[in-house]
Parts: sequence; C-alpha cells; structure tokens
Amino acid sequence: MKKKLKSAAAVVLALAAGFILFACSGGGTGNEGGQVDIIGEEFAFSFSERPDLTVTVRNAYAKYTYGPFFMNQGVAAYTVFIDEGGSVKFSQEVTLTKVDAATYEVISGPVPADTEITISDINGYALYFSGDSGDFATFALTSDEAYSGTAATADRVLADIANNVSMRQYAGDVAFAFPELPGTTVSVTNAGAKYSYGFSQFGAGQISYTVYVGAGGTVTFSRDTTLSFVNLETYEQSTRTFAANAVNPVADISGGSLYFTDAAGDYATFVLDTDPVFGGGIGAADRDIKNIANNESLRGYVDATFAFAGYPDNTLTIKNLWFKYTYSLESTFDMTTYAQTFTGNSFYTLFIGANGTVTFSKAATLEFTTYDMTTFVPSTSTKQFDANRAYAAADVSGGKLAFPNGDYATFAAENDPFLAQGIATADRDSNKIANNAGYFVYPDGPVTIGFKEKPSLTVTVSKLNTRYAYGEFNIFGATGQFYYTIFAGDGGTVKFSEDADLIFNDAVTYAQTTKRLTANTVYPIAEISGGVLYFDGEGSDFAIFASDKDATYISMLPAANGNYSDLAK
Repeated sequence: MKKKLKSAAAVVLALAAGFILFACSGGGTGNEGGQVDIIGEEFAFSFSERPDLTVTVRNAYAKYTYGPFFMNQGVAAYTVFIDEGGSVKFSQEVTLTKVDAATYEVISGPVPADTEITISDINGYALYFSGDSGDFATFALTSDEAYSGTAATADRVLADIANNVSMRQYAGDVAFAFPELPGTTVSVTNAGAKYSYGFSQFGAGQISYTVYVGAGGTVTFSRDTTLSFVNLETYEQSTRTFAANAVNPVADISGGSLYFTDAAGDYATFVLDTDPVFGGGIGAADRDIKNIANNESLRGYVDATFAFAGYPDNTLTIKNLWFKYTYSLESTFDMTTYAQTFTGNSFYTLFIGANGTVTFSKAATLEFTTYDMTTFVPSTSTKQFDANRAYAAADVSGGKLAFPNGDYATFAAENDPFLAQGIATADRDSNKIANNAGYFVYPDGPVTIGFKEKPSLTVTVSKLNTRYAYGEFNIFGATGQFYYTIFAGDGGTVKFSEDADLIFNDAVTYAQTTKRLTANTVYPIAEISGGVLYFDGEGSDFAIFASDKDATYISMLPAANGNYSDLAK
C-alpha cells in the first residue's frame, strides 16, 4: 500500500523541518507514507524461539519489529502490531505478562489454548519464550499511542516471521588471535557467530572489537592477560589478570576490555550476549567470527603534500595523516533558540596519527579556541608556525587555519579527547585533498537541463550548482515519490521553456501559494527559492528549485548525490 502525500504544504514543511532522508534505492518497505498493509484474514506462525507454539493473529500489521529491548540491551524483543478489532490465538495455554505503566505492577495471567482473545484485552502483554524472563514478544494495539510510533518504523515482514533472523546466532567453539595481538590466542566456546568492529563511542580515535559469547560459554587466553573493567555507576576503573590457559566463564569477564597497547589504544571487549548493558550490540554485529584473525582494519595513514583549493599559496606536508578526512558546512547554534544557522563557509578536519607532523611551506597562523569548564565561555588565541619546520600533531591539534575565502581547516591529533571523535565520520580520501572543489562550484555560463519525468520542459539555469539531489521523499516512512533539488548560487537565474506553476508554503503561517512562471521569462533564484514543481500534479514526483545559500536547503548540499551533467540537455 503506497500512500502519496497530496499536499505541497507537507513537502515544504517536511523539508523545512529537516525530515528529508535521501533514499536512492527504489522500492518501498511496506511502510509507505506512515501506513502499513493490514493482513485482514487469519495468519498463523511460530516464533523460532517457540517452534512448538502456533500463534494465530487476525487484522495484524504486515510488519513487525525485532531487536534489543531498550530497557535491557541483552534481551531480544519482538513487537507484533494488531489493528482495532483484531485478535490473537495460541495453540497451547500460555502466560502473558505486562507491567502497569502507572504503578509498575507486574500483571500476569494464563490464556487458554485455542481461545481467540481480542487485541484490546492483551494490548501490551508479553509472551516470554522461556520462563518469566529473557527474550519475549509483545502484542500491541496499533492505535495505542505507546505503540503507534513504533509501528510506523516496523521493518520486518510478518509473513516471514517464522524465519526471523535472530540476533542470537552461534558459531560453536573458535580459536583466534587478533591481528593487533598475534602472540595471544583466544579460545571461545559458544561464541556468537558475528562480532562487531568500529570506532569506540568511549574513547577518542579508538577502534574496538566486541566479541559476543552465549550463555555457558567460556573464554581462554594462551598467555596471562589483563582486562580492564568500568563500574558504570561510579565510573571507577579496575583491572583483573586472567592466568594463561585458565578457562573463564564468560559471566566472569563480560564487559572486560583487552587493550592491545595501552588504555588510549585500540581494544577488544568480551560480552555475554544477554548482558543487560552490552548485549544489545549483538544485533548489529556483522563480521564473521571465524574470520576475525583476518579482520580488515579501519586504521590507515598516508604521507601527503598538498595545498587546499581555498588556500593555494601555502603547501602542507603532513606525515602520518589519517587516510580519511572530513569536509563539512560551517554552522552556528543558538543555545537560546536552538536555531542552527549555516554561514555558507566550509571546513576540513584533518586527523594526524601518533608521531605525525605538519609542515607549512609559508609561515602560518592558527587560531585555537578553549572553553572555561565552569562557564563554558569560549576564548580564542593565536599561535604562529614557522615555514618549513615540522610540528608535532599535539602542537597543531585544535588549531584552525583560515583561508582567504572564509573557509578553514582544523587539525586534530587522533587521540585528542574532544576533536578525534569526528574520525569515525571521516569519509574523504586524504590523498585527494587538493582536488576537493567544495560545495559551491558552478559551470561557466547558463546550463539547460531537463527531467525524464517531464520531457516537454527544459529549464535554463545560470550559476547552476554542479551538485543536485535526487532521492525518495521520506517523511515518517517512504512515500513512493521521488524528487530533485536543483541548486543555484547567489545571483543565479532560472528560465522555463513553458509556463509552470511553482507551489510555495510559508514556514510561519503555513499558507500555501501558487506562482505562475511565464515561459521564457528569467526569474532570479532568490525569487523562486523553495518552489515545488510537480511533474504531473500534486502527489507526483517533483523538483524543488533552491538557492544554495537558502537557510532551509543549504544543509542538503553535502548529501546532494548527482552531477549537473546528468541532467544537461
């Protein structure tokens, strides 16, 4: 079931509110437009955790959710959504349990076998698969405010629930050595089939493994090994040493981290998969535990010599530069109004590894900002750096190198406790920094473009931004509508080959207006910025024309995924 948004107001307001998600792959999820198909007839299935029990539902949503329970990350939870008037029937007598939201009283009771129970009678009740704890499934009335929001995000097909991919998959017994610690063999029984690997959320610039172990599993180290633990209530840190070849129940070491070098370096954590704090991550683990010894590292460095496009007069030579850098639009944030304002400038962040250095071909001034940790009031200072002298990463970390055009670059040591968190989002090749042209690039002269959805129309744009956006219009779920955002720079103009109606919506009053554009008339982009052109009436695919400095649309530039040449006529 696809529900298309018929209102241009919805389009413009969603854009202004920042609800747009660029989803360039076609097809829907069954959750289009915030609506989900209803299976009106009876549908019977068994949970893989209870193959002996048949559950028959009527008037159920076609999608369900599955994942770590938010209140206990070590518990896996299903939610099956059923519409008003629907029902549930079990092939055996079961006990359902619910926690009263007001009193926190636990309510439980039996449901007889082969008895059809209306969803209103068991709304919010859970079926535990083993006893009165552990993994479970909740049956929820879709109109209940406590569940309707979750129903809109349901992403698994109910018709295939019997084949649900559980977050609990096991590989049996495995033995391996981490590539970072080849001298220690780790033997694990009842190992989770998948491990996770990525940037740590706890330490700046650190990369971590998480190895999951099922109940009753053990971990053995071939050498004496020290693990670090953190008390999450007091944040006190402690260490424990585990003797070589001792068989350690996973319950004894769950949450323990093995640092490969020191406490500021990369590490691996061992986790009982039902651990209430750490166990939920198993649902996102995506690397084969049997191939962990060949893990492909996220860590990499290059030596580079380059000049920024916005500052060609100063050549930088950086040793041990992180192989990826970030490039972003600059914005300010008002702590009173919570308004984010884009300045139109862009900035780089370059991460530098241990023992890395930075050398400038000309003397440079870096600006440093520090914050009073009591008042959080910032203060700035500057520091001069001589030409042709190698400076350590720690010397330049936090420094901002301003360009003549207003853009700038920030340097960050990979272990900087504040700046290095951004290393996880670094996605641009550091060997190609000099080729980064930025977000505000325009071809010479006017360009005529067209859309396959409306072949009779051509649009001639002066100062056309080389980037355009294309994707599925997504507001609280897929809509089946696809749209373009065409950007033009300050002073740019737009001319349509035929009369066209653009629809605008006032962000304050929500008043919707239509502006008729006359064929072959030149309109300043500032005059029509934010206008929506439907290709075949409201509810069809559409194009938005926007100034690339328009406060509503500038934030979309980094995600713009097309080159103007794709549309050129």
